[in-house]
Amino acid sequence: MADFDTLSALKPLVQSVPDLAGGRTLEAADLAELIRQQALPNNPATAFLVPTGLRPRGEGDAGASAFIQSIDEMVAVVLVVRTAADVTGAKGLPRVNALVWAVIGAVAGGDVEDAIGVFRFAGGQLHSVTAGAIFYQVNFAIQLQLRSF
Repeated sequence: MADFDTLSALKPLVQSVPDLAGGRTLEAADLAELIRQQALPNNPATAFLVPTGLRPRGEGDAGASAFIQSIDEMVAVVLVVRTAADVTGAKGLPRVNALVWAVIGAVAGGDVEDAIGVFRFAGGQLHSVTAGAIFYQVNFAIQLQLRSF
């Protein structure tokens, strides 16, 4: 079991974005509960940290009774931005754009202890606009290693 907790390392980086500080950075379970209740967050901007899987970075190297394989742990920051009196979400798009770039700068520009690499930007996309709330997913990856000796 790895000692490195990717979501714990990601959370302070996302919270360093002023619009997401003060309890506005939540975890996947909170997002799942909101979806179950068909509800939206109360804040004008909220981030949810969601683990999205693992991806091998190659076949690995074996030799002298050792095996090492690099892997990427994938995580997403799902941003939910609401604008008052804007059912379509159109007024919120400039704010979403600014927030996406602030998150990318905070996460991909920071160092993380006990990891092989740092968080890298791995893509992003608009998911939906629902009742004036814009859902935008920003994906990141961090390189870890699988070692067997």
